[in-house]
Amino acid sequence: QSWNATKASTAILEASTGISGFGSASALVDGSFATDWYMPSDSEAANHFAVLDLGRAKRISRMRFHPSTQIGQTDSIPAHVAVDLSADQATWHTALEIDDLDPDASPMEYAIETTEARYVRLRILKHNSAQPNSPTDSCCWYSYISEFDVLTLPDHFNADLTWVAPGDDEWLGTASSYDLRHSTNSVDVENFSNATSIESPTPSAAGMIELQRVSDLAMETTHYFGITATDDSGNTSGLSNITQITTPTIPPAAIVDLKTKNPTPQ
Repeated sequence: QSWNATKASTAILEASTGISGFGSASALVDGSFATDWYMPSDSEAANHFAVLDLGRAKRISRMRFHPSTQIGQTDSIPAHVAVDLSADQATWHTALEIDDLDPDASPMEYAIETTEARYVRLRILKHNSAQPNSPTDSCCWYSYISEFDVLTLPDHFNADLTWVAPGDDEWLGTASSYDLRHSTNSVDVENFSNATSIESPTPSAAGMIELQRVSDLAMETTHYFGITATDDSGNTSGLSNITQITTPTIPPAAIVDLKTKNPTPQ
């Protein structure tokens, strides 16, 4: 499995402009470049926001902004944005702040210190565009964003197990069933029955290549797998060789709220 960030599924919880309807914040996560989140203001300084819910805590590593594709609005991306993260919506920390979004870049992607969080708050702090002939700080400043992607790293891994199918009689015929087992402890003949039985395919004819995907393997762990085959008379083969995989390690999260307070003379 690739150790790459992928786009997370998100839902809008609340927003400064509402979360449904034309031009609303729901356009940020609807998967369509034909719709935009529209944010009007009376001045260049903006005070818009949208809160996204990832459904559960995930390891967030990157953010991606997509500008509007509407004719005449392709350069209306906000000039200054910030992104805050939270596990519970009670405590937030700013993971990203950009004051020079490039309207000519599509998409605009930024890496952050990998952080586990469930909620993402996008804040629009300054507009980049005003309606033609509008006086500065008077009226009709606005921004558009087409899509906002939150990219996350996997917290579990999958692995594919393969082997050559034995037969019903040594390498002849077709076996009746497999007993494929998984453990996070070393496996051998003595403790194989204590390992967890997992899904396995119906045996193919002898000599065919078998494939079984195992899912939701915990991170930072060594996983062991072994298998036996049984024939139609109930005879069971010896235990296979034991194969293992170690999923990637996860470093501690960066401390982002270190502060000084109450200085006193020494």
